[in-house]
Amino acid sequence: MATDSYDIGDKPRLTGTFTDITLAVFDPTDVNLTVKSPLGISTTYTYAAAEITRASTGVYTYDLLLDRAGLWNYRWFSTTDGVAETGEIIALADPTD
Repeated sequence: MATDSYDIGDKPRLTGTFTDITLAVFDPTDVNLTVKSPLGISTTYTYAAAEITRASTGVYTYDLLLDRAGLWNYRWFSTTDGVAETGEIIALADPTD
């Protein structure tokens, strides 16, 4: 897993693609995204609450505002259909870091 770097204030688009055991994309029953900030605070966003956007079948996005320097972790999941993807982002305090 590669770690992408951004600057504080950037808003990278997180994308989760849900696939079944044959690797066919599908829309799960529910779609969730948990983001853990550099402070260790976890926040869960849901498609049901219109916090997540459906881009196409099985593909969902969320634009995350990076308001603090450090390592951000994220995990796309469905409570009934499993995990789509996990990842991490580094937010830099200064573009020259």
